Amino acid sequence: MQSSCSALLCNEEYEYEVDLTSKHQESECYDHTWLLQDAERRYQLMLQKEICQDRSVFRSHKYRNTLVEWMSQVGEETRIERSIIHPAITYLERFLQIDKSPCKRDLQLIGLCCIMIAAKFNGSESKAPCRRNVWDFGNRAYTCKEINQMELRILSNLSWCLTTIEPIHFLEFHKSRNLLYPDDKVYGHPMISKMSQVYDDYIDFFVDCCLQEYKFRPYRPSVMAASILAVSRKALHIAPLWRKELRLLTGYNEGQIAPCISSIWSYYQLNFSHRHKRPRLASPTSPSDKGATPLIIAIAHGHVEVAKALVEAGADLHQVKTPDQNSPLHEAALNGQVLILQHILYHLQSDQDMVSLVNLRNQFGNTPLHNAALAGSHKCVDELLKAHADVSIRNANGSTPLHHACYSENANCSVIKLLVNAGCNINEEDNNGNTPLMVANRRGQKETSNFLLQCSAEPLSTPL
Repeated sequence: MQSSCSALLCNEEYEYEVDLTSKHQESECYDHTWLLQDAERRYQLMLQKEICQDRSVFRSHKYRNTLVEWMSQVGEETRIERSIIHPAITYLERFLQIDKSPCKRDLQLIGLCCIMIAAKFNGSESKAPCRRNVWDFGNRAYTCKEINQMELRILSNLSWCLTTIEPIHFLEFHKSRNLLYPDDKVYGHPMISKMSQVYDDYIDFFVDCCLQEYKFRPYRPSVMAASILAVSRKALHIAPLWRKELRLLTGYNEGQIAPCISSIWSYYQLNFSHRHKRPRLASPTSPSDKGATPLIIAIAHGHVEVAKALVEAGADLHQVKTPDQNSPLHEAALNGQVLILQHILYHLQSDQDMVSLVNLRNQFGNTPLHNAALAGSHKCVDELLKAHADVSIRNANGSTPLHHACYSENANCSVIKLLVNAGCNINEEDNNGNTPLMVANRRGQKETSNFLLQCSAEPLSTPL
C-alpha cells in the first residue's frame, strides 16, 4: 500500500491524515484549536505542492475549450463535485501535451476517462461515474475494453502522478472562513449577512470561468484564488476591494494579484456585458443572466430574501443591464415574484419615482405591467395597478398589457378582469390589426375568448 501511495505522490497526505486521527481521536468535546492548526497546515501543504507544479506545460489545443465545456456539462448532469471536474481537466491538458494528436474519435473518451480517474483519486470509488454512464455520455461508441485501455493510457502518460492543486482547492479553504466583514460596504451601504450566499455563488462562477479559458492556466492556483475573491467583491460592488484580513488569509497583497484581477475582470466585461454577443458560459445561476446585476440575478431565480437584502442595501432599482434592458421591477413582474415586487415599490423614494419606474419601458417597449400580464400573475398586476401603472401603454409592436395577458400561456380571466376594470381598451388593435380577442383565439384560449366576449369585446373583430 505504501509503495502504491508513493507512486501516486500522495503518501504524505495519507500519513498526515492517519497521524491526525490517531492524535485527536479521544474526544470531540475538548479544545478545537487543533482544527484551525490543521487547516493552516493543509493550506501550507497546498502552497508547497503548487510550487512543484510546472504551469509552463499548459499549451492551447484546438479542441481544448470544447472538451472543457463538455466535461463541465457531464459533471453537472452526473452531479460530480466541481472539485473533481477541475483536476480532471488538468489531467486532460497534461495528456494533450504528451499525446499531441489523439484520434478525434477518442477525444470524448479521453475526457470521460479523465473524469473517472479524478473521481477515483480525488474522491471515492462511489463518486466515480459508472461505466454505463461513460458509455451513454460517449454516445455508446466505446466498448468497456476501450474505456479500460484509455484509462491505462492516460495514467501511463501522466506517469501515475495525479496529485494536482487547483484554484478551487484554495477557494474551498477560503470559503470555510468569513470572507465578508461587518464594515464592508455594498453599493455604499452597510453589509448584510444575506450577501454571503450571493458572494459564494460569484466565487463559484468565476472559478469556472477561469477554468474554461486557457489564458488563465499559467497563473499559480493560489494567485487565481485570491484574485477571484477580489473580482467577486468588485462584481458585487463590495468595498473595499481588498482588505488586511484577506491579505493575511491568502498571503497576497493587492499589488501582487493586480495583474490577474485585471485579466479576469477584462474577460468578464468582454463576455458578460450586455453590449456583446451571448457568451458561451453560464452566469452564476443561469445562462440568461448575461450582464445582469446581482439584484436581477436574485429575482430571476427566486432568491426572495437575497433580493430583499440587496434592495435594503441600496441596490440601484433603475439600473437596466440585461439584454432586454429589464429593470429589477420588470424582472420581478416577469417571474411573478410579488413579494420582491412589493419590496421594490415600498423602497421607492417618492410617488414620482414610483410612476417613473412602474411605467419604464424595456428594449421592446414593455413596461413591468406588460411583463406581469404575460406571466399571468394576478398579484403582480394588482400591485402594479395600485402603483398607478398605465394600462394604455403600447409596446414596440403596439401591444397593450391586455394583448400580453391574452397571449400568456398562463392566461387567466382574473388578470384580464383587472386590466379591463382599470380601463384597458378591450378592442385595441396592435400594429398588425390584432385585438386581444384575436390573440386569444389564435392561442386557443377558449375560456379567455369567452370571457372577453362577456366583457363586450367586438366579435366582428375576430376572423371566422
